[in-house]
Amino acid sequence: MELYISIIGAIVAIGVAILGAILANKNNIELQLRKLVEDHYTSYIDALQALASYNGKQEIKDYTTARNKLLLIASDDVVISLLEFEKYGVGKSSEEHDKYLTFLYKAMRKDLNIKSKHLPTLYLRKPNLKNTVFLSSLSDVVEHSGLEPLTSTLPVSRSSQMS
Repeated sequence: MELYISIIGAIVAIGVAILGAILANKNNIELQLRKLVEDHYTSYIDALQALASYNGKQEIKDYTTARNKLLLIASDDVVISLLEFEKYGVGKSSEEHDKYLTFLYKAMRKDLNIKSKHLPTLYLRKPNLKNTVFLSSLSDVVEHSGLEPLTSTLPVSRSSQMS
């Protein structure tokens, strides 16, 4: 009788260990997928921003690559929002463009489980390089910002100095 109890205990212990390993592996795969999705979303937004800002051959290529990766990995809602943004927002009035861009951002945030209850209408801005000072040395960073240096040379925006 004691032998049967020992065998049953060993079988239960092995079953619990296997179940724990399976659940841990499943959780790890879900975390890796979420990180991959997040990386593709940010890559797409970066490529979209570059395309809106510069619209050169390299930016078009980068956008197309990021878009194709996004279509592969994104949820159905994100893909639908992306296609609607391209069909109804790109090349249209600013209001239409911003409306569909906001829908796209909200779909991405929903897919990443980020709440968007009070998200305002979003839009892209071209960088204003006229108001940017590119510093050549670390001492320039300290001089222009009033901060103690922590790392190497950084570009500092003049608008951030006024706050």
